Amino acid sequence: MAQLIHSSVDSTGLQSYQAINELIFLYDSKVDENYVQRDSPQLIPFNYAARGQGGFTDGTFDNQGVAYPANFPTSSTSDGMKGFIRSFNTTIDSTTIDIAFDLQFEVAQVFPQGNIITKIQDALE
Repeated sequence: MAQLIHSSVDSTGLQSYQAINELIFLYDSKVDENYVQRDSPQLIPFNYAARGQGGFTDGTFDNQGVAYPANFPTSSTSDGMKGFIRSFNTTIDSTTIDIAFDLQFEVAQVFPQGNIITKIQDALE
């Protein structure tokens, strides 16, 4: 597992399928995006999004006055926290079979996202 994470950390951020650019922690949510209690808990990814639609004058719930809010997760396939791995270290100890690791993930907007060739082709069209 540590080798898999190391190979992804060493990859370029321009290749979305080779680099780790999203961190997803699923948790039980008992309240949906409209503050309505769910019949049963649903797993959704943690992120820093607030509930409601954005808008300076017509925003709703917690996003009143927010120009470009992030979307609150509605299912387990919603976006997690986008960013990049700032550092990843492993410690191999000869007295145990366990491998300890330390991961620092920074939430950030990484440009460009996705396949760089596709983005260039889109720009040329």
